[in-house]
Amino acid sequence: MTAFSDAPPDDSVPQDALLILDLQKQHVSVNYENPSVTMGRDSKNRIVINHPKVSRVHARIELQKDKFVLTDQSTNGTYIHPNDGDAVVLKKGKRALEGDGIIFLGKAATPDSPNAIHYQIL
Repeated sequence: MTAFSDAPPDDSVPQDALLILDLQKQHVSVNYENPSVTMGRDSKNRIVINHPKVSRVHARIELQKDKFVLTDQSTNGTYIHPNDGDAVVLKKGKRALEGDGIIFLGKAATPDSPNAIHYQIL
């Protein structure tokens, strides 16, 4: 038998939670219906960035255990700049995204860079 509590855990993502990724005019959502997205140079990725520092399949974001987890699979790393925290460089690692900020694949850049992936958790 499965039991449900009336109060959701404080650190859980609501069932209608949504991660929005924006790259220029491209908007991608990650949620329970679409729980993952890949990013990289290859055209088979959902988010494609054609830059020499970006790997074919550079990184992915998955909804795992009620968190949006970014996994770097690249040689050059993934740079995460949360709006309310310190920048982090991932190299073959994982990190849960929180709030909103910017993701850069392969190298750090400015927020107005055409390769800046802006993210927001709603």
